[in-house]
Amino acid sequence: MPKARLETFIIVPFEIGRADRQGWKVGDLQATLCSAGWKRLAGHEPDRISAHGLDEEALKDIRYQAYNYFHPFVRRFWFDQGLVQRFRRSDVEALECTIGDRTIVLDAVCDLLYFTPDIAVLVLHLRSRDVLEFQAVQNCLDRLRRIYPPYLDKRHDKYPGGHFPNSVELWHGPKKRDAVPGFDSSQLNGLRSEAAELEETAGDVSSHTHLWAEHWQQLLKPINGAGSVFFARQLGDDRAALASMITLENQSDDPPLHKLIDRGNLIRLCFADEAGSDILSYSKSYLSNFEERFCYDRFWYVDDESTELSSRIMNCGYAFTWLGDSRDGFFFCNQLNGAPVSYRHIYVPMAIIAHFQKAALLVTTRRLADLSPYEDRKPRPLDAKKFQDLKAGFIAFTQTYWFEEVTPQEQGIELFEMWRTRLRLQSAYDEMRQELQDIVQFVDSRENQDQTSEAHRLNILVVIVAIFGLAIAVAGLASSILGMNTFDTDKPPIQVEFVACINWVAGNVGRLSLALFGIIAVMVIVACFRYRRRSDE
Repeated sequence: MPKARLETFIIVPFEIGRADRQGWKVGDLQATLCSAGWKRLAGHEPDRISAHGLDEEALKDIRYQAYNYFHPFVRRFWFDQGLVQRFRRSDVEALECTIGDRTIVLDAVCDLLYFTPDIAVLVLHLRSRDVLEFQAVQNCLDRLRRIYPPYLDKRHDKYPGGHFPNSVELWHGPKKRDAVPGFDSSQLNGLRSEAAELEETAGDVSSHTHLWAEHWQQLLKPINGAGSVFFARQLGDDRAALASMITLENQSDDPPLHKLIDRGNLIRLCFADEAGSDILSYSKSYLSNFEERFCYDRFWYVDDESTELSSRIMNCGYAFTWLGDSRDGFFFCNQLNGAPVSYRHIYVPMAIIAHFQKAALLVTTRRLADLSPYEDRKPRPLDAKKFQDLKAGFIAFTQTYWFEEVTPQEQGIELFEMWRTRLRLQSAYDEMRQELQDIVQFVDSRENQDQTSEAHRLNILVVIVAIFGLAIAVAGLASSILGMNTFDTDKPPIQVEFVACINWVAGNVGRLSLALFGIIAVMVIVACFRYRRRSDE
């Protein structure tokens, strides 16, 4: 197998929250980050890896190309420093990892992109300093993206944490002497204990609910860690997303890529799987339409289809991989306007946008579930104020961050659609919108029922008032007919009492009318107050 150079962006979306459950402003987060070694970027400043060997004029040309590639409505979002705030760690220069018996050093740049109101994306840009064996490249893709070991297996001394590096160190300078201890296998017991604690507080939505290995904790500081004001709630599992570019170091007499790399290893690259000896890593039936589902073969030339050298893009959603040839100096290794520019400044932003959209939908789904959890085996009443805030946030997300394509360029449209399809973005968005509509319909239906009940009660009140009014009217009419002094002691006792009652009613018609009017007024005021309170809710 040939050797290769690896460059990859590890993309980790997460939700930011405060440990004390208090509200916070963007300025609070910015001050916290800048006090701990993060630098607020003025705009799209290229990182140390991307700018290597380029002068200011070349960097301006690259920014021009990247800016004009996107739709205007995407530019308003992606290049707006208010909607997307960018921070960069000034103290991380390299990452050293041990995988099995091999120690690998990669140049590193760590950025944090903060999206209003409370979602951030940690982006770790890595590039191998040395040419690596092809199997080492595969193992790096499989293990470096892990946020924590998915399982523990002490039977294997080389891999005590399943699919995880043996150790990871962050270099705060160009040499190993500047390394800061990160993760190693001795910390597995600590991760096990932390996982047990998280299991006990799984229902607490006010804190983080996932593990973070030590080197990720260091990269996130001061957001995570003991005593931190903010915490990071990861939105997936142990696997972060990847956007990788792999350059095979070929000699002039080597065969073309489609003959140099067999189908099984292409599949492993596509899914960011570890190196293996089997011909295929999955069953033939599952892989029967692999090329159709996961490969973008616009420039994958077979045999003598073209005089140009081949390159293949593979995208399974969580992993984007662009494989090319070091002999292709015209395009794939052209640092000025070739594949590296498209990869770093166009395709990586597309990957970040897609994974941010997925993260925002996941956060909205969780918050919607939190609005009406079960309490004593019964659903708790919906908090109308929080629901209105959530609905307003979803509308703002739709108007600002949600779009089905990011560029008018056909290749960009097709590639972004691969992310959307593999991440199931459209179905997740449609489900969330439908859930919100269902709740709105339910609330409207309940309000209509309440209004109907209130109208029924008002109708009963009107009937009662009408009966009282009719009785007073009859009494007044009788009094006018019989006269005010109809009491006669010579008449039978029953008639005397009746006439006396009529005289009393007639004599107090005004007072009775005033009392009845007061009762009616109080009842109407109470009914109007209750109706207005329901309308406000």
